[in-house]
Amino acid sequence: MIRLFTIAFATAGALALAGPAYTAGAAGDVPEATRSQILATIQEYVERDVALKGSFLIVDPGTGEPLKLAFDHVHQGVKPEGDGYLACVDFKDDTGKVYDVDVVVDVAREEPRVTAVHLHKVGGEAVAKEKQ
Repeated sequence: MIRLFTIAFATAGALALAGPAYTAGAAGDVPEATRSQILATIQEYVERDVALKGSFLIVDPGTGEPLKLAFDHVHQGVKPEGDGYLACVDFKDDTGKVYDVDVVVDVAREEPRVTAVHLHKVGGEAVAKEKQ
């Protein structure tokens, strides 16, 4: 009986710490199922891209040259963006500099699909939109 109570109490505590089933975004709430789908789609996209090319490639807006980046992690926040949803992904170059890349996913299709990839920050500094 005590063991059952302990398990029930621990489970309730974990659920309380998990918070609501929505993740707040700048433009509103994103249902947890949609957020999970977006994050999984981005993770799969990055893994496929790295497997195909050997690294994640994106153009350096300052030089116009391709950057070869290593995947670090997908941020857990998701927010509505146009007709889809946006999440940030961190990559690093061989010096350890962090590149924050915005990835947009369209979920209105039969299968979710990445529709846009934009360099957002380099080393914590925002990249000017006109440079992209």
